Formats: sequence, structure tokens, C-alpha cells
Amino acid sequence: MPVKRLADELAALAEGTRMDRVFLGVCTGSVACETALKIMLLRYKADPARRRLSKPVILVLEGNYHGTNLVTQTMRDMWPGFVSGMKTVALEPNDPAALEAAFRKYGARVAGFWRSR
Repeated sequence: MPVKRLADELAALAEGTRMDRVFLGVCTGSVACETALKIMLLRYKADPARRRLSKPVILVLEGNYHGTNLVTQTMRDMWPGFVSGMKTVALEPNDPAALEAAFRKYGARVAGFWRSR
């Protein structure tokens, strides 16, 4: 009950903003990563202009943790060929020129930038 009450209070504080949802049950880094990816892809899909584009692109920093679930592991070049509904572009950390180039190249296809630790 205390966790639900906290979630209700957090959602109430954010009422009227675009951050008005609280996800309960995010108890591990992997679950948090998977939830973040789902939010990115749902927001991408909800945009009518983006739905007409090719598959969404997730920009990630090379060597970062992306979770231990199948889809997030593909963002670290694991399980090649299993996930075909999105494209992952890995960038070296501390390379702002490469990040800017990726945003220029993929434009509206960029569904999110993954910078985890």
C-alpha cells in the first residue's frame, strides 16, 4: 500500500504534464531498461508522421548496460537477427560530433537516445 500511495502522489504532482505516469514493479535495472525502451517505441508509434517512416532507430552508447532481456541485449550486438523491428546505432561515448551526425542521418527515425550507466 505505501508504494501505491507514493505512485499516486507522484502522478498527482505531475498532473497536467507529459510525465503523468508511474510504473510500479520496476525493481531491477533490466526491467527499467525494458520499460524505457517500450516507452520510446510507443511514443514513436503514436506519432502519425513517424509511423510512415522506416523502422525506428535507437541510439546507444557503446559499452553501456542495456539490460539482460532479449530485445535490450540486441542493443549490445547480442542475438543478431532476432529483432528486426528497430535499428540500433552504437556510438562511442564522449563523441558529440558522432551523436550530431547520427541525429542528422536518421532525423525523425530516432526514437530515443540510450545513455545508461
